[in-house]
Amino acid sequence: MKRLFIGGLGLFIICFLIGSIAWFGFEKQNEKLNTVNKVLNTNDIKNLDVLTENCKVLIKSGGQTSIKYKGKRNIDIKEVDNALKVKETKELENHYGLNFNPFRQFDDHLIITLPKEKLNKLKLSSSYNSINIKNLNIKSAEISKNNKNGGKVNIDKTKFEKLLYKGVNSQIKLDDSEVINADIKTENARILSENSLIQKSVLLANHSNIYLSDIDVNSNFKASTKKGDINISYKQAPNNILLKLYPVHGTTNINNSRFVNDRVGNGDNILELYTNDGDINID
Repeated sequence: MKRLFIGGLGLFIICFLIGSIAWFGFEKQNEKLNTVNKVLNTNDIKNLDVLTENCKVLIKSGGQTSIKYKGKRNIDIKEVDNALKVKETKELENHYGLNFNPFRQFDDHLIITLPKEKLNKLKLSSSYNSINIKNLNIKSAEISKNNKNGGKVNIDKTKFEKLLYKGVNSQIKLDDSEVINADIKTENARILSENSLIQKSVLLANHSNIYLSDIDVNSNFKASTKKGDINISYKQAPNNILLKLYPVHGTTNINNSRFVNDRVGNGDNILELYTNDGDINID
């Protein structure tokens, strides 16, 4: 009985090793990555349209217009006049859609570099993974993250004259940025900012919190949550600000001593804040 057990165990180990070698050999043969490194002849791109499925996206400023991609899908690039369209197709480069190998992990990524001149229009839609925008000047932008498993959106050192953002579970964060005429809406994700200017904008987080830290004293906007808190702090001493605070089932906490009767100075910059089930904190 013992010999039979040892023989069976040995046979299992041999078959497992042979199967593993064959499997990983098959994986190596089929797991081909599509690599794109394209430099455009023009630096006069005014409109950018990006549609991705599962890759990390980085759009940044640089010396020359270029597109870099590495991943398991195909990339369709079209340049017409001053418009650039980049689309990650659903067709897998290796024609091998299912991933049963726990050791096969790779984050597809797309990097688009643009000159520092102002971009007239950005349209960006991504199903999964993260979006990063750095050091750009954009007249008008539409960004959407409508998949429940979508990644975060990070905006750094970027200026928007108009911004429309819609996300389901994708947090959006502004760092060292300027946003004017923004309409930012999330269903189950936070809206964050740090050291940024927000003017003439509407921020709506249905079932999450809004955290705006070290905001510019010239900020003015409306913000609302159905189930979540609103927390705002100023980097500099606030001046010329009027607070209009409306917590339905929550409390108001004004911890900044410069506010007297919800006002500092003339109150030309108005913050209008609403919570249905959450607190409002001003520091």
